[in-house]
Amino acid sequence: MRSVRIVLGGTVAALALVAVATPAAAAPSVDSDTSFTAFSGSLDITAPDPVDLGFVQVGVPAAVSFGNVQVTDGRSEAPSTGTWTAQVSSTAFANAAAGATVPASAITYVIPFCTVVGTTTCTPTAPVTLSGAPQTVVNATTASTGDTATWNPQFQFTVPAGSAPGTYRGTVTHSVF
Repeated sequence: MRSVRIVLGGTVAALALVAVATPAAAAPSVDSDTSFTAFSGSLDITAPDPVDLGFVQVGVPAAVSFGNVQVTDGRSEAPSTGTWTAQVSSTAFANAAAGATVPASAITYVIPFCTVVGTTTCTPTAPVTLSGAPQTVVNATTASTGDTATWNPQFQFTVPAGSAPGTYRGTVTHSVF
């Protein structure tokens, strides 16, 4: 019995070597006709600078207009199915004289509506809580070359009770892609 096992084991090993040494058949290939459309021009966003939100009483809810934000689609070959997304982010608002801050998260960014010139469909998102990370505020579809979309966001917030009086400054950043 012992010699049979050795012979069978040797036979299995020889078969394994033959299987490894046999070349694999070549895989079939496929060509893909591939294209892209190049365009020139740009997708631009403008916002007021500087922005003074005026006087806000500590501890009392405020709703203040920021001023017009506008996206202009200047892409030369933007198809009528073009899309873009606008985002906003913000730093905290600091009162340097008092060493005090109001966090960006204390402010809600609300867009009541968009005004569009052209074929763009401008869809504001639900109100967004500002933060240091960009938050989507508008999605646009069916954008075409030369279209504009404009909105005047409202900042809704309450300066926390006990905050120091004085001027608070921060940076609000709008972007589009």
